[in-house]
Amino acid sequence: MDEEKKKHWSLRFLLACLKSPVTFALIALCCYFLFQAYVLGNSAFINKAMALGCVLLWFFWFLAKNMLKLFLILVVIGLGFYGYYSVSRQEIVKCEESGGVWNKETKTCEAKLGFMEKLEKLWNQYTGGKNK
Repeated sequence: MDEEKKKHWSLRFLLACLKSPVTFALIALCCYFLFQAYVLGNSAFINKAMALGCVLLWFFWFLAKNMLKLFLILVVIGLGFYGYYSVSRQEIVKCEESGGVWNKETKTCEAKLGFMEKLEKLWNQYTGGKNK
């Protein structure tokens, strides 16, 4: 029974190595450099840097392997933001299409004012609302 478990464990390990040989190689290299740095103490800084390099290389390998998935996730997130933006601006677009101007303060659609009407409105605001 114990021998079957050992075979089963070794078989699982072998299948995992065959399934992802690059990951296995990077893990083995990382373990080798960490062993050199912490156990043997041979040029610890260089071996730690090499182990860190192996970890970063594995990270970039993982990103490259899953690039399509990451791209699709980013596309879905982008479409969600675009949908929210377009829905939240529906009233503003309708107002501008009908020839009005959207007032951000009151959040209402107002008629477009000519140059003289704008001056009159500013004058009324400046003088306190009395038009003579």
